[in-house]
Amino acid sequence: MNTILTDNKDQAIFSAKTVLVVDNVDNIRSTVVAMLGDLGCKKVVQASNGVEALSIISKLKVDLIISENQIPKMDGVELLRKVRLDPRTAKVPFVMTSATIEQSEVIRAIKNGVSEYVVKPFSARILTQRLKKAIAQPIKHTASFVNAQKAGKEEAKKPKLRVLVVDDIPDNIDVISDLLRGEYQIKAATNGPLALKICASEQPPDLVLLDIMMPDMDGLEVCKRLKSNSKTQHITVIFLTALDQTEDVVKGLDLGAVDYITKPINPAIVKARVRTHCRAIESHKQTRDQVDTLMEMARLKEEFDRIAKNDLKYPLEEISGSINNLQRYLRDPNKVKSTANAIKSSVSQLTHMVDNMLTLAKIEEGTYKLAPVRLELNKVLEDVIHTFATSTERKRLEIHNELDAQLFVDGEELLTISLFSNLFKNAVEAALRGSAIKVSSEAGERYHKITIHNSGAVPDEIKSQFFDKYIACGKKNGTGIGTYAAKLMVEIQKGRISFDSSEDAGTNLHVELPRS
Repeated sequence: MNTILTDNKDQAIFSAKTVLVVDNVDNIRSTVVAMLGDLGCKKVVQASNGVEALSIISKLKVDLIISENQIPKMDGVELLRKVRLDPRTAKVPFVMTSATIEQSEVIRAIKNGVSEYVVKPFSARILTQRLKKAIAQPIKHTASFVNAQKAGKEEAKKPKLRVLVVDDIPDNIDVISDLLRGEYQIKAATNGPLALKICASEQPPDLVLLDIMMPDMDGLEVCKRLKSNSKTQHITVIFLTALDQTEDVVKGLDLGAVDYITKPINPAIVKARVRTHCRAIESHKQTRDQVDTLMEMARLKEEFDRIAKNDLKYPLEEISGSINNLQRYLRDPNKVKSTANAIKSSVSQLTHMVDNMLTLAKIEEGTYKLAPVRLELNKVLEDVIHTFATSTERKRLEIHNELDAQLFVDGEELLTISLFSNLFKNAVEAALRGSAIKVSSEAGERYHKITIHNSGAVPDEIKSQFFDKYIACGKKNGTGIGTYAAKLMVEIQKGRISFDSSEDAGTNLHVELPRS
């Protein structure tokens, strides 16, 4: 993202939020509050320690929490833990900030349910990105981890750091630009107002070489404005100064500059100073990326454990039980045949689950290559229904297959089988014991629609999140991935998916795929 996000859409996201900012350093807390104000937040409350923050949360409905980790009385992770244990605040997005990065602390925050972890100092742009991610999805998709790995591989392709040279004498700018152009992207400004405009642009510099002595607006004033603006305060400033300007240099360092270079410049010193501070800038960026990757690795492990303990465990237990039955009923051909079919069904479900996980990861990371062919839908659905024969028999469900013949769509066979397997599994799990599942179709000019009906009802509290990841309710072995995966598999095939549900009518899942 290259722009500072303050458009109408972002204003709408943040304007209605009540945000709690927790930090024991007053000026940092004020800076974050200013950033939130720029985003359109109308209600921001502040706390200087964990106990005060917890007291505010107990009295006020908070929609978003931004907390420093190292705060007095109760650290940020302990505050996070208490927030997650309270049913009222368990799902509130919680963004942790910290200037010091220790792996153990990041892992501790992840285990307690942190939404995002932001390394200080950060720009308004970075904070906006993280807040939007936290609001949209407190638990990230594994694709973020894959993307982080991809970003690591493309390290060499990253653009050079941007350096802005500010001096009212063009010849000085030319000399410094010629020195640095090979290693950095160079921009130039001959006055303070232009420098401020460039720094607040969509592509701000990473570092500013700033002359102190300039007419109209001197370097000290430019630095002061940069450091007082939440959008530009993260930019590194190095002053260019004459030998006799010691007092101004001290003022500049107090304002937030990190170093100074005396004039007339020494080329070797200029290159060395700039390179040193650019290394620090790169190091900070890498640290931030490492924290992101660390968070995603922990979440990826958690997601795999969750699936292994639930989805994969169930068919494995079925296979184990069926093998015991085979040993018991070896002399009974009917029992052997029935048990063999049960094993076959469980193996099919396991294969489907593994394929599902691999396909889902590719779709999430954007690397899935679609190769559609002409498919006959009724054959696909017949195969899916047969796969779940054991499960439907166990719940004594009647299957009413009312599909029209000769329904052809453009799609991928395995992908289409996976998406309908997810939806049929959902229907079997949700259907009342002894009820019926009906599969019907409707031919259209552009799309063919398949509807899977079951007698169960989707609870009101999850209707708005029915196709979100990890949303499951009342299912013994559910992980909340099935309908989410189906949605992605439908949409990548340029189809549409929807549902309607009520206590009286049950639930209808509708899938529309492009007609061949």
